[in-house]
Order: sequence, then structure tokens, then C-alpha cells
Amino acid sequence: MIRLAPVLAAMTAACTAMIMFGASAQAHVEVEASDARAGARNAVLTFTAESESTRAGIVSLRVKLPDGISFADLKLLSAPTGWRLSASDAGYTVSGPAVPVGKDASYTLRVARLPDAPVIRFPTIQTYSDGHVDTWIEVPADPTIEPEAPAPALTLAGASAPTAAHSTATVAGDADGSNSPSVTLYVILGAGVALIVITGAAILHRRGKRS
Repeated sequence: MIRLAPVLAAMTAACTAMIMFGASAQAHVEVEASDARAGARNAVLTFTAESESTRAGIVSLRVKLPDGISFADLKLLSAPTGWRLSASDAGYTVSGPAVPVGKDASYTLRVARLPDAPVIRFPTIQTYSDGHVDTWIEVPADPTIEPEAPAPALTLAGASAPTAAHSTATVAGDADGSNSPSVTLYVILGAGVALIVITGAAILHRRGKRS
């Protein structure tokens, strides 16, 4: 006779792992702007670095600035408690005491003037209190394919084109999020696998009883 309990346990573990993988694939660093127009003055940028660690908190974010923005153009408006802004090679670092484990790190900057460019990117190195580092620095070679660790990117409208009050940035090549793997997709796939396993187990169970 086929024992269903081990089969169901294995199926549950597989589905859980698939969903967990889907969630981790979503983690990244995002940037949005109060005025996402090329050449906009005094735009406020909000960065959110998602936590991927269950053991340590985020302690620093080192960012490379895009062409057209210098450290002197920046003013830190808000950040996690105790964090400070400092200049670093080709950009800046925001750092301080570790944020609580599992909590995202968000901060806002005012930029004197945004560059005249369709897309600006902010490659980011995210460091945790245990020394673990996430590198969000990849730029897509193919705009239709999102890299595994994309650099935060902000799409800018033309200086003469009207824009909404707030525009959310996405990774290059994924302006509508359609190319990024979603948790829903992994859940659907997991449900499909579960259905196949349950059906097969039931058939084997019936055959075992007949024999």
C-alpha cells in the first residue's frame, strides 16, 4: 500500500520552497521620485532597500551616482535612526546602526537637479550587520530581460512632458513589472505541482488497495 503522508509532506515542502523562492526573487532596491522629469529641480528621491536576511539588519547602502548628479547636489531628508550621509567613491553612503532584523531600510534625498536622461541608475551595495553583502548593480544588456540583481533605476519623462505628481521607478526593461517573476506565478506553479502529485498518489493508493 502506498503511504500518502510522506508524499504529502514532500509535496508541501516543495511548494513552500517554490513560494519562498518566488518571494526572494522579488527582493531588490527601489527608487521613486516626487518629480520624475529630466532636468527637474529639487526632486525628492525615496529609496527602499528590502531586507533578505533573517539573522542580521541592514547597516549601510553604498550608491554610485549617475552622470549629471554629484555628492554636492544631495541633501539627506530622512533615514533610519542614527544613519548619516557621507561621500564615497563615485557616489555616497548612507549608514548607521543596524535596522531591526527583517525590516527594510528606507531613506530620502533631495537632488538639486535631475540629469537630462531617459533613465538614471543607482547601483547599490547593501551591507548587513553580519557582514553579508547584496550587490544590486546589474544593468540589463537586453531591455526585455531583467537581471537577477538589477541596479535601482528611475525612468525620467522629457522635460516638456507632463507627469504625475509621483512616479515610481522600476528596473530598466521592466517599466510595468511584467518581466519580473511574481509570487503569484510561483503559487500557481506550486498548486499545479500539488494537484499532479495528489492525483498520482490517489491512483497509486487505489491500485495498492486492489492488489
